Amino acid sequence: MDPLLLLLVSFATVGLPLWAIWRMQSRRKEATIAAAHADSAALLNEPDALIVDVRTEDEFNRSHLPGAINLPLHTLDAARAETLRGQPVLVVCQSGRRAAIAARQLQAQGVEARPLVGGLTRLLGP
Repeated sequence: MDPLLLLLVSFATVGLPLWAIWRMQSRRKEATIAAAHADSAALLNEPDALIVDVRTEDEFNRSHLPGAINLPLHTLDAARAETLRGQPVLVVCQSGRRAAIAARQLQAQGVEARPLVGGLTRLLGP
């Protein structure tokens, strides 16, 4: 059999189905992230929600959401968490990674905290 034909047949029988499965999983993941982002971003419209920006002071000073307070991730501790209890907290950072870490830390301290999934980049664009 011609090697090129064998390659094409192999790709058609194995490669295409694998690609289709990968693409379906990728779309499912994107939809899940979009739903999580919409859920966390909804806190922006709640008047009693506090926006906590966990980026560095320098990053915060360059730009931040209106009404946000700056509590860099490395400064979060039990005493800071105590002051945030009793109100919904939206935790933000540039990509959502530090916000997720901070939200978990705050939740462990009894704070009703949610990270902004995808961060400011997803909310405001690059």
